[in-house]
Amino acid sequence: MKKIIVFITLTAVLAFSMTACSSNIPDGSETELFRPGTYKVTVDGRNGPIVIETVLSKNKVVRIEVLDHSESAGIGDVALQSVANDIITRQSFEVDVVSGATESTYAMLKAVSASTNAAGADFPIIEKPRR
Repeated sequence: MKKIIVFITLTAVLAFSMTACSSNIPDGSETELFRPGTYKVTVDGRNGPIVIETVLSKNKVVRIEVLDHSESAGIGDVALQSVANDIITRQSFEVDVVSGATESTYAMLKAVSASTNAAGADFPIIEKPRR
């Protein structure tokens, strides 16, 4: 029972923090969320470091590229690309965790949220919830 309460609490905290990160501001907006540029971040993945390059405009995630990783072929590498595509499409960190590749999913979320913070945003760095 205690595990269920902890899980629900962590899920609620994660959902709340990810909601604060979402952005649906169109390109023509006067609001500047980021300092435009290319940001390179290295985070820990399941099987080793993952190097991500994120290109940001003043209010949009333009491109996310995985430069290097050691994630499992057909699982972790697919999750990295899927999460990157979802972040770009939705312009939000509110994306689905890829089943079987949770650590890779959270590594991508952590890398992109760290990139946005390096670009001047004030979003929480997204970490994998602890059990």
